[in-house]
Amino acid sequence: MYEQITSLENIKEAYLDLYYSLALKSEVGRYNVLNGKTMDSTLIFSEEMIKEIQNDLFNKTNLQPARYTEIPKAGGEMRGIYMLSVKERVKCQAIYRVLEPYFEPRYSDCLYSFRSSKPSYYAARSVRRLYLRNYKKKDLYVLKLDIHKYSDYHNHEILFDILKSHGIETDVSDLIQLFIRQPFLHNGKLQCLSTGTMQGTPLCAIFNNIYIGHIDEYAEKNAHFYRRVGDDLIIIDKDKEKLQKMLKHIKKEVGKSKLIIKEEKTIFTKLDNPFNFLGYQFEDGKISLPEGSLRKILDKWKKRLKYRKNLTFDKRIKKLRQFFQNKEEVDPSLKKENFLDIVRAYNLTTDTTQVKRLSSKFMDVLTNYFFDGLTHSKLSKTKKLMTENKFPSLTKIHYWYNNGKLRSYKKAKKSVDKLIRTEKIYS
Repeated sequence: MYEQITSLENIKEAYLDLYYSLALKSEVGRYNVLNGKTMDSTLIFSEEMIKEIQNDLFNKTNLQPARYTEIPKAGGEMRGIYMLSVKERVKCQAIYRVLEPYFEPRYSDCLYSFRSSKPSYYAARSVRRLYLRNYKKKDLYVLKLDIHKYSDYHNHEILFDILKSHGIETDVSDLIQLFIRQPFLHNGKLQCLSTGTMQGTPLCAIFNNIYIGHIDEYAEKNAHFYRRVGDDLIIIDKDKEKLQKMLKHIKKEVGKSKLIIKEEKTIFTKLDNPFNFLGYQFEDGKISLPEGSLRKILDKWKKRLKYRKNLTFDKRIKKLRQFFQNKEEVDPSLKKENFLDIVRAYNLTTDTTQVKRLSSKFMDVLTNYFFDGLTHSKLSKTKKLMTENKFPSLTKIHYWYNNGKLRSYKKAKKSVDKLIRTEKIYS
């Protein structure tokens, strides 16, 4: 494994991985941290830098400091992330490229985080399927747990013991330790983490998956249904006493791992009572989004589709078509705020009343986008415009998803592309 990580071929591939990931977000020429170098500036010296990285890995050279910053989380809290220099990010990616396929077959089948084969969407979908089939039953119980600041409380000694138990050799563990104990600059002071792992690096994803892997194994073996996505755990079973014992055992194991369970977010109730998981609300046999999520969706659309006086009507139509089709050239940084991405994330809901309400609000956003204001006559013009240009409604696409007509994102995008026409421009 150590030879794989330090090979020139692996480092080159890690370099390209980083370059393309930044290119997709249009950050190649902008990403720099403390040394002033960007991916563009390092391209000229890439061969030299790759050899330098190989020597650093061979010698286990201490890392350059990262830069600490904070980004907002859902709910108003802030999450700390650490921005590594280009060279250190390539090193980190080189280690990740070898560790990820090594750990992948060792993960629980019930783990749905940071895995290309098991994204969190699949976890939500499986809970949805079980709920819709069984919500009327009175003998099923739900236990939902949330671990407080999961990555921030990883104990370093415990983490190294876990790596050792998985057969990670000492040389590789030494390289990993460089990133766990990497210095960072915060408020002008050089610091190191005494607990926790640096979020914003690919290695953190592996640490999140393996740190409570023993709890995954226990829950998967003992419960009828279990899913974990990062720090969110859900267990469903008909044996209430067994769930109570599992709750006690998991709390004990979480404590041994130096972690804390959010008591205020712990749910232990019957399946036919309201509960939430991964941003979905399960209640009265329906699956919906919390009102706060709806407001965020509308805020994204308003941000994405602002009225601009300097845009001609033809250009507004073109921009709207790009918005529906998720065209990257519009603004790559906002790509995840496009129509299909949001509708796809929303497609597990079954509350059609809520969908219609959101669709109506979206029409209001479009009216303001086209006519700089919202009146009854302007709304009527917008509806006519959408019909004449064959723009699909949110309600229509949601119906397609829920009735199996759009089984993949690729097919959804193709269908939307086919629907949208530009021959008729309403004026």
